[in-house]
Amino acid sequence: GGSVRVFRSSRMETRAALEFASGVGASVLVYRGPSLGWIDSEANLRGIRVRRVDEGFPVSDHSQALSGMVHMSLPVPLVVENVSHSVRIEYREKGGKLEGAEKIDDRPISQRIVDFLQGVYLPAGFPYSVTTDYLAFTRWRVLQNIASAVMSVVSTEALLFGLGLGKKATAATAAATQWVLKDGLGYIGKVLYGYVAGKQFDHDPKSWRILSDTVEDVGGALELLTPLFPGNFLMLASIANALKGIAAMTGTATRHAIYKSLALQENQGDIATKGESQGVTCKMLGLALGILVSSSIGQNYVRLIAAYSCFGVVHLAANWQSMKCVQFATLNRQRTSILMSAFLQKQNIPDPYEVSHLEKIVFQPWKGFHSNIVLGSRVTEAVHSAEELRSAISLFSGEEYLISVPRLLSRAGQNSVRIVLSEQATPQDMLRAYFTAEYLLSLPESSRDLGTAHKYVVRNFPKFLRQVQDRGWNTQYAMLDPRVPRCKW
Repeated sequence: GGSVRVFRSSRMETRAALEFASGVGASVLVYRGPSLGWIDSEANLRGIRVRRVDEGFPVSDHSQALSGMVHMSLPVPLVVENVSHSVRIEYREKGGKLEGAEKIDDRPISQRIVDFLQGVYLPAGFPYSVTTDYLAFTRWRVLQNIASAVMSVVSTEALLFGLGLGKKATAATAAATQWVLKDGLGYIGKVLYGYVAGKQFDHDPKSWRILSDTVEDVGGALELLTPLFPGNFLMLASIANALKGIAAMTGTATRHAIYKSLALQENQGDIATKGESQGVTCKMLGLALGILVSSSIGQNYVRLIAAYSCFGVVHLAANWQSMKCVQFATLNRQRTSILMSAFLQKQNIPDPYEVSHLEKIVFQPWKGFHSNIVLGSRVTEAVHSAEELRSAISLFSGEEYLISVPRLLSRAGQNSVRIVLSEQATPQDMLRAYFTAEYLLSLPESSRDLGTAHKYVVRNFPKFLRQVQDRGWNTQYAMLDPRVPRCKW
């Protein structure tokens, strides 16, 4: 009873065909050739039914290939929500209420392990998010790092020989193994941390940089405890090394964003090189000063703790002051909120220099700024009935997001705006949705009407963008830290 559009490509790779079918809203995918075990479960997660036909099947016979598959026994869902790569929920109306049917990933465990490892070691969106030479570059880097690690073990053993630790090879090898094991446990912590927090560093480089130095100082404090607990040396040293490794990873990740913000002539490479030179020179001076301090302290453990604490305060204070000097022209949650607040209050839009002195840089960056604006909300968190969902879909037709009426969060004691994002939502769509949420929260509770808010955004969002761009802000990609769930309606 409905229309059928057929897209055909005889040379399309199967996984790409599945992505294409999902993108055009297809309900059926027919492929010729040998059976593929993974395709049924992945297609099921996208709401697509699959049929395999033999190699000799005539390509032009669409009606026979689609026979019995186009008409579905279930009503069309109001919204399809992709919660993660492995979970998909279809929402249908039942008795005026929303009823969710969860589709669980039933792929083989081996395929799920491969996808997990790809998420740990490869950038999000691989291979489409990187250049074609990324994989070859990574292979050589893997070989280089393995060789470097082997050389580190051998050189550590040689150092222990040189210090006279162990006249026999077994003693020196055991000592080297203990020392390297400390590093190995630290490396595991770095890998897990990079998987969990990797994409967060771009959102608030300043606060993450301050956090990284704090974590590094905590790691050093744990090392100070090892003389008091010699029996727990390996545990304390491993935790300390993991914290220092995490701090180094965070510092490196945020350093690139900071150097880029300092470059006016695309010369961030030169700035980074000079920064490393400055750092190495300062470390040499610091080592000389450290030797002088250590010689004056002697074996006095209390003086050692006092010296470490004093230099720790200087370390963190200097880092805080340096971060206050950095100006970012990109938009994150906090800078976006500052600009939108100025616009809504009919004030002049501040430029990056002015915002650098207004934004907070000491807070918990993993919580995010304005956590009461939930970008990428679950459907059931945003709406509570099928009627409310239909009303939102109708009101925001033509938009790539849905917004709920602000509700009071019982735990936080503050109003929350929840934004449901579509699969096609772009950074500009997210910025527009965030503008709507900021406008809603700026109104008195009695005046918070979604229809009025949407009309205001349609009239004023383009004006806001122009004013922001005129003040030197880059609005092409706003880093608003959205959650994973995406929907289709």
